[in-house]
Amino acid sequence: MTRATSNFTIQDGGAPAASRSVPPEAYDERPGTHHPTPGIGGFATRARPPRGADARPAGPMRSAGGRAGRRVPHAPGGSEPDSRSVAEPEPDALLAEHAWRSGDPITAVDAADRALSAGADRHRRAAGVAAAIAAADGGLRDAAARWRAVAAGCEGATAVQASGRAALTAGLAGDVVGAGRDLAEARRMTADHPPRGVAVLLDGGDAVLDAMRGNLVHARRRLAGLAAATVPPDWLTVERWAELAVMVTAAAGEPSTARAMLGGVPAPPGARHGLLAAWLDLRAGRLDDARQGLAAAAPNPVLRRDAMLAAAVAVGLARRSGNDHALAAAWHRAAPVINGADVEPLLLDV
Repeated sequence: MTRATSNFTIQDGGAPAASRSVPPEAYDERPGTHHPTPGIGGFATRARPPRGADARPAGPMRSAGGRAGRRVPHAPGGSEPDSRSVAEPEPDALLAEHAWRSGDPITAVDAADRALSAGADRHRRAAGVAAAIAAADGGLRDAAARWRAVAAGCEGATAVQASGRAALTAGLAGDVVGAGRDLAEARRMTADHPPRGVAVLLDGGDAVLDAMRGNLVHARRRLAGLAAATVPPDWLTVERWAELAVMVTAAAGEPSTARAMLGGVPAPPGARHGLLAAWLDLRAGRLDDARQGLAAAAPNPVLRRDAMLAAAVAVGLARRSGNDHALAAAWHRAAPVINGADVEPLLLDV
């Protein structure tokens, strides 16, 4: 295993610029602007703002009757609006969802915590965001447990999705037994013809289990096929299908093939795509390319799971240099982030 780190730091305290208020009426699909936590010369995990940071959305709107809720528009002709109020849909839970989709994890986790603490999450939106953030922070088993709790509190396709996400997340952490149970539960709740996105999610969980059981070639083919499926991306899952196919290919001992596959995948926002490329270059022996890729990704603040991948590349480079002092220094920089995080078998450097 590459026990590694790039030049990143963990920052605690201080409310970054990302902790801004988003009004409830802005819960649409418009892209958000994220101001990441500044790092100290390299990869920085984002810090949570302290309690009381200005991340709470604007107060609820008032209906014509003075009760909290969405505004009821006036009827044509200037008549009085309907006195019935539409219930306010839990602004903190919606803020958490919107912030996570917009690339603002600081606001997302703070809003999700508020919603969960207040018990204002009847649709399990905040709980789902908390599970996604746990996975991004390297807590894959914690995330799987959170998805199981979401599934237990929902019905229908929502519960099936949550069980499928639990299976995928647990599988990536190497928990084959737990992931198998999650998939069996999802299949039990699934209709004969589930929504297309749900079917793809469950097939992806099956493919990851194939990989964990050693059937890497079959798993790679299945994941590559799912990457081409015509379904919208699931922004709450821990990894995209294309990247999973690349990771399985590398685990099968074909890092050069995996690197070529990754080159054909459009890079999403964030540093993970570039870090995967650097990791694959490292595995293929292209050390200069790995160094350049790591340096190119360094200005981007990352959450813990991606910081661990950066660490793997940095320690792998130090190990291959034969310089014991460089290796020790890289390991000491990596240890604070790696300690306590879940190991991903597909990303072991052996």
